[in-house]
Amino acid sequence: MYKCCVHTNFIRNIFVSLLFVFPLLTKAEGTVPHLSLNKIHELVVQEQFDKAIYEYSRYIQNKLSIGSRTKGVEFNVMAEYAYVLALNGMYDGALTNLDRAIALGHEDKKTKMDKIKAEKLLRFYICQVYQLMSYPDIASTFAKNEILQPDWLTKQQSDAFIQKYKTFPVVNQDGFSAAVTRANTLAAQGQYFLSLTIFQELIENFPNEATPYMGQSKVWETLGYYDKAAELLTEGMSRSKIQESARQPIENHLSTLRKKKAETTMPPFGSSLAVADIFYIGGMFSSDYWSFNGRWGTTNYRKTGAVDLGLTHMANTTYFSFGFSNYVKVSIVSAGYGISYNFQKGDPSYTIKLSAGLSVLSRGGKGTFDWMYAFSLTNHFKQNGENAVVPMLGVSLGFSNYFAKREKR
Repeated sequence: MYKCCVHTNFIRNIFVSLLFVFPLLTKAEGTVPHLSLNKIHELVVQEQFDKAIYEYSRYIQNKLSIGSRTKGVEFNVMAEYAYVLALNGMYDGALTNLDRAIALGHEDKKTKMDKIKAEKLLRFYICQVYQLMSYPDIASTFAKNEILQPDWLTKQQSDAFIQKYKTFPVVNQDGFSAAVTRANTLAAQGQYFLSLTIFQELIENFPNEATPYMGQSKVWETLGYYDKAAELLTEGMSRSKIQESARQPIENHLSTLRKKKAETTMPPFGSSLAVADIFYIGGMFSSDYWSFNGRWGTTNYRKTGAVDLGLTHMANTTYFSFGFSNYVKVSIVSAGYGISYNFQKGDPSYTIKLSAGLSVLSRGGKGTFDWMYAFSLTNHFKQNGENAVVPMLGVSLGFSNYFAKREKR
């Protein structure tokens, strides 16, 4: 059965989006004024959602701008923001910010909130968003483990909000194949809730296609809901004819899921659900030099730390280098820095490099194609005691391969 498409007021969405962007563009670091959380909560209870969204955006921007002191945004603020976006009918933003609550949030040091309590509270907001979107089955799956009602909102108020603002939105606007590709890509990028929702729409609209069941099963597995993952995998196998050669690996995986203990621990506050080893190989080129580089490290698909090895040819000299690097990836944009020591005979040096560019997910979702501009400063230690600093600008091309492994918690 197709869900009815609810068209959110276009002008309102543009207005609210501008309210979010404006403080980012006009305020200097640490100077964005905002209401206290208690005042923002009052706006939500009073159902002044547009104003609340504006104040949440200013609060979050202020926290991000002074992140070196606060270590980022409190997870509960990001989750509250997602909830209010859903109350206002802005579901794409709500789902995206639920993932941000996991990826960018952190433990609230002021309240000394422990991990278990935090996860219960996060599950509350997840359940509220999916109930507002008329997905009771998804909400009930998250609610199988205990949830925690926030102290600023009574159960009577949140239940009344669901009854008043529940709609039947359509998140996916693509055809079947494009939607499957998008959902898989989103999951690989750590946008689990949006991926989960697109797969759910595909399941409802194409109930006899196995692919959406398989895809959503993988997302549930990544989230740690092995019982639900096994249920979707079984349903997918029963809905579509699968060749015998493909059926056996699926049944083997199904058996593995059934043996796993159903755990729903969701790692919030700055660590991703999935951690992977990463291996990068590529090269950097300019008119003055070339280099080949290898990198081995760990990534949570947003932040990467690695050890670097390189072979560089410059000014008729070829030498090895050793160092480390850190990168941050947001969507397809990646940026980072690296420091390396260069083993040049008779003239050792070290290099500081800043890089920024694009990292595009490969078709199979196992890695990224990386294209970046890099600016570096190399400090040469001369035998006569003098130093020479050489600036260089180049372009790097490479491929990062992920060796995923889900850490137990």
